[in-house]
Amino acid sequence: MNDILQSILAAIETKKGLQPVVLELGDRSSIADYFVVCHAESERQVVALHDEILERLRLEHAWKPIGVEGLGERRWVLLDYGAVVIHLFLRDLRYRYDLEDLWRRHESTAETVRA
Repeated sequence: MNDILQSILAAIETKKGLQPVVLELGDRSSIADYFVVCHAESERQVVALHDEILERLRLEHAWKPIGVEGLGERRWVLLDYGAVVIHLFLRDLRYRYDLEDLWRRHESTAETVRA
């Protein structure tokens, strides 16, 4: 799984995504094993992040998402790969919803790994 997470983080870095965080949920959640969260400065950058992650995971790992939500709005895009769920936010929405803190409060055993 580390190679997939590294590919995701490399894609985020390539498109200049900001403050990526990997939340390791493991067996503490039935939603996913990992959440990856980052933000962008514009709607165009959110889409560029989506495109780069999608393409990189397809080419490097033959991974396709189970689902993609929010691409039409371009403010909060979610890519669901089953074990890994990726959240791409505009800055204001990331801090409004604060998924990192939400998981720390409600899943007190969740581990946070800052990239």
